Amino acid sequence: MAVTYGGEQVNENLVLLNGAFINSGKTDITQSMVEQPITLKLPDGYKWLTGKVVKSMIDAELRQVDDNTISISTGLFRCGEYVRFHALAQLPDNADGDSNSKKLKKSIKFEHRITNTKNIDETEVQPKSASKKDLQRKGLPVLILFIVVVILTGFNLYKGLPKTMVYPYLISPNLIENVRVKITAEDTVKLTSIDSEFETEEKFTDFVTKINGSPSLDGSTGYISLFIITGLQLLLVSGLLGMVIFDYTRNRRLLRIINEL
Repeated sequence: MAVTYGGEQVNENLVLLNGAFINSGKTDITQSMVEQPITLKLPDGYKWLTGKVVKSMIDAELRQVDDNTISISTGLFRCGEYVRFHALAQLPDNADGDSNSKKLKKSIKFEHRITNTKNIDETEVQPKSASKKDLQRKGLPVLILFIVVVILTGFNLYKGLPKTMVYPYLISPNLIENVRVKITAEDTVKLTSIDSEFETEEKFTDFVTKINGSPSLDGSTGYISLFIITGLQLLLVSGLLGMVIFDYTRNRRLLRIINEL
């Protein structure tokens, strides 16, 4: 059995490209803005056999320029409008491990010269079932992480942050301030006042002789750090979750456009 097209035998490496172009920008595209229309080029060894516009919100035409090039010309292309098309490509015979669809995807080069228009953003559309599985696979761990961060934050607030022991310390004969104590060496401590910018290091034995009264518990100052760290964590996790949801909703929109939903 032989595969033929137009009366000529072709190989079996055929791929049908089911695609759509969407004006996702903020500017309507007019004919006067187009110097070169949207063009899909294939390298040598590849060949476009045929193509057509199958659904469009605008006046669009697919034209085969040569064996390696097809172009899609449009009239007024407003923001949010789309052109859906089919194009059949013949791929060369080779022994690499990629599928034909993956080889075609790697080989297509998109070109255009349209005023105030950036490069074409290429997105591969997933089937509905695969899109849901991808949402669960990526979104569920992020959602669990979000819940864990919230629970740990609530637990810390409920339990309360640890407080620090402070000592009334005789800085001078007429000045007493409350200081925090940190051991810096075997017999040396660092003293930091909570009442002023006073800070010093001295022998532990000297420090003991200057304690004037009983120590007390200082109110915790860790809440600000906790709120900052937790806020950054929640912001990061929310961003990751938002990206997953955005990819899912964008894929569903594209599925509607190509009539696969």
